[in-house]
Amino acid sequence: RITQTNPTRLPSPPRPASRHPSSPNRRRKAAHSIPAMDLSHAPWQLTEDEAADRIASMRKQEDGPYRTGDYMARFERALAAEERDSTSHPFAAGQQQQQRNPCRAFPNPLPQSLPVDAECRSKMVTWSYRVADYCKFSRDTAAHAASLLDRYLDSESQRDR
Repeated sequence: RITQTNPTRLPSPPRPASRHPSSPNRRRKAAHSIPAMDLSHAPWQLTEDEAADRIASMRKQEDGPYRTGDYMARFERALAAEERDSTSHPFAAGQQQQQRNPCRAFPNPLPQSLPVDAECRSKMVTWSYRVADYCKFSRDTAAHAASLLDRYLDSESQRDR
């Protein structure tokens, strides 16, 4: 049978699927909806000129108030000067081993212990890398900790100058 359509009446749009929780045709929303990001202009991406400017600024800061010195070399020079001074006295030769106190040249919270030297520092950094590897931390964390230790020890040695 042929049906005639009324040309003045448009067909009605299809009805949307029911969104009732018991409906099998309901659409499910994603549990976590993450909006799309346009990474072409991300704030952490710098042009070459911006990166060069930032590096120049960081270097300027390092040469200024954040400048660090070589605390181990200062300690060794102070220790050598103390040894020279103690050997110049005639009665100091026999007492040199007993009275030699390198901690007077380098402040240390534990006066009976020697300060950090190159070998000790190397062992500490190697140990901290092993700990970082074992804990699956970034080795950058261990390197940053060593840098902070160096800055602290340098500030202690500069404080008593």
